[in-house]
Amino acid sequence: MAHLYVFDQDEQLLTILSKEEFKEDEHKRQLNGSWTFTFVTQAKYASVLLKGHKVAFYDREESFRLFVISEVPTLTYQENQIEVYAVNDYFQLAHQIVEDRRLRNGTAREALSKVLDGSGYLVGEVADLGNQTLSFYEMTRMEGLESIVETYGGEIDFRIELDEEKRCISKKYIDIKSRLGTDTGLRFTFDSNLEEVKRSDTSEGHFTVLYGRGKGIESGDGYSRKIKFTEIEWTTPINPTNKPIGQSFIEDEEAIAKYGRIEG
Repeated sequence: MAHLYVFDQDEQLLTILSKEEFKEDEHKRQLNGSWTFTFVTQAKYASVLLKGHKVAFYDREESFRLFVISEVPTLTYQENQIEVYAVNDYFQLAHQIVEDRRLRNGTAREALSKVLDGSGYLVGEVADLGNQTLSFYEMTRMEGLESIVETYGGEIDFRIELDEEKRCISKKYIDIKSRLGTDTGLRFTFDSNLEEVKRSDTSEGHFTVLYGRGKGIESGDGYSRKIKFTEIEWTTPINPTNKPIGQSFIEDEEAIAKYGRIEG
């Protein structure tokens, strides 16, 4: 790669590193699995290479690939360098919730639209994979993508577009193709292939939007739907934040302003 683009958490361009300004870059992708990028650069760039900021580059196929820095860069004092570890931007979908969406005898495009609604990603190019019936209830968007792949087949890819001046990310698409590349035998197997991308982020991560998803109440021969925050009302200053009746999540406005919208 010739250049490395560095964006803030709002996907506004901060700087561009030339190929002489970073080294030991390693781009690893497993088809429908983990997708990481690491590199080493000078410590003077530590002020822009923060956790939550994003880096991107054009790969060999000239596709623009976007990654989120998921850990505080490691500083090597002896050489005055930092090592940066990032995961593909779409892994943020693992922290966003789909509450209740259903599809009857619909296409993969229609299913993808339900999973991505409100996510920041748009429905891209979707192959004709027939019609199916499925539902997305109290699951993450990532789990929704897994369900689509398991139900319809096909393989997922991602497209990122810059604005005309190349100063910010303008659009992010998710495509579903009949097949990408060669057969590796890997699909959305979260329990194994994706474990490595969590690293320390699972223990030190934080959320700015919380959904309540309690156990259902026993009723007759079964259980009610999962208990949510819907019927709870909070108002400040008595409570930490405002939460009106009917809203199924609690959000911290100050934290969102600082860290962005991170659902959990």
